[in-house]
Amino acid sequence: MIKLSAAKLAETVKSRRKQKELTQEELSSLTGIECTLISRIEIEDYIPSIMQFEALFYVLDFELNDILMGKMRRDPLAALSSEELNKSEREGIEKIIAMMHTVTHQIIVRRQGQNE
Repeated sequence: MIKLSAAKLAETVKSRRKQKELTQEELSSLTGIECTLISRIEIEDYIPSIMQFEALFYVLDFELNDILMGKMRRDPLAALSSEELNKSEREGIEKIIAMMHTVTHQIIVRRQGQNE
């Protein structure tokens, strides 16, 4: 099972911020995320929203896989066909995957726009 790791998120945000020589205040300004929330992310006390994740991915240049823990199945969509999931769970997974694809696509498009 794959889960979001608050510890990996905190470590990644803090290390990437420091690599880019940004203060929490500067990261806040670049992402639109309140400075107090940046601090809480870095101490594993807050999980950002999808929009906040997108801003962090973009500014700090990391990906969702960097903050996940657990084993990925060979086919990431295999969970959708699992008989162990009920209809509501399958719908939830479909929504999460759709959101992840949307966020990834937006990041790619923005990066391409910056490089032009």
